[in-house]
Amino acid sequence: MNEKQLPRNRVTHQAHRKESLWQIWLPLALGVLTVLGFAIWSVIAASNGGNISQAADASLIIVLTPVMLMSILLLALMVAMVYLLARVLKFLPPKMLLVQYFFMRVETGTRRASNKLAEPSLRVGSFSAALRAFRSAFARREDS
Repeated sequence: MNEKQLPRNRVTHQAHRKESLWQIWLPLALGVLTVLGFAIWSVIAASNGGNISQAADASLIIVLTPVMLMSILLLALMVAMVYLLARVLKFLPPKMLLVQYFFMRVETGTRRASNKLAEPSLRVGSFSAALRAFRSAFARREDS
C-alpha cells in the first residue's frame, strides 16, 4: 500500500459503489439503450420501405423535447431574474444613497481626525523651516 493512500472504509466504500451504480451507471445505460433503440428502430423502418417521414418526425420530437424543456426552464429563470431585478432597482437606490451618505460622513470624520493628528508634526516642521529660513537670511547678510 502506498504511504500517501489511506486504507478505505469498507462500509462507506460499499455504499458509494451502490449509489454510483444507481445514480450514475444505470441512468447512463438506460439513456444509451434508448438512443440505440431509436437508432435501430429508424434503420428497421427505413429498410422495410415504410413511411420514414413518420419515424423521422417522432425521432425529431424525442430529440428536441429535452432541449425545449431546458429552454423553458432557462426562460423562466431569466424572467424571474428580470422581475427580481426590477423589484430591487425600486428598493435599492434610496438605501444605497443612505450608505453613500454614511461613508461620506466616515470620510469627513477620518479626514478631520487625520488632519488633527498631522497638525503637530506640520507645526513642528513649519517652525523648523521658518527657523532655518531666518538663520539663512541673517547668515547671507553677514557674508555680504
